[in-house]
Amino acid sequence: MPRILSRAAERAKAWYFHPKKCKLLQSHPHRKTRSERREACQIVIETILSHLDLASLCLGTPTLENGFIDIDMRTIVRDSGIGQRRCERAIAMLKEAGFMKVQQPRAINDQGDYVGLRAIRVVTTLFFEFLNLGPMIQRERARASSRLHRKAMKAHRKVSDLMRRM
Repeated sequence: MPRILSRAAERAKAWYFHPKKCKLLQSHPHRKTRSERREACQIVIETILSHLDLASLCLGTPTLENGFIDIDMRTIVRDSGIGQRRCERAIAMLKEAGFMKVQQPRAINDQGDYVGLRAIRVVTTLFFEFLNLGPMIQRERARASSRLHRKAMKAHRKVSDLMRRM
């Protein structure tokens, strides 16, 4: 894991012990968030950071053969070790705080019905800025983008082919 992601996970751990440091994750301004909910957020943040692509800040990996493969909810649940509903609530809290964006793309199948595809989960730069890692994330994103460009050039492909979603 790159240094910025491990540093972000360490700094986010402080939210568990000091919930007032992150007012955005408090569901009610006059009450503390329960420790179980804070723990779930902490575990989900660590899992999300372990699957984060720095160039795009999306959860997944760019591949040469299949384009960008998004991480599904089953993978997050499996890697975090907590239940699916608990993961969903933690992700909802992160979305509500503005630390994450989730889009659910849909497609039409052969029968003419709409089918939901894997959700696209993006960690916003607000998350890193809130952790005082704003300048560092800009540098690391530039480095990750240049690595991605070199990888694409080495394979004689375009970067858009690596980031294309199936």
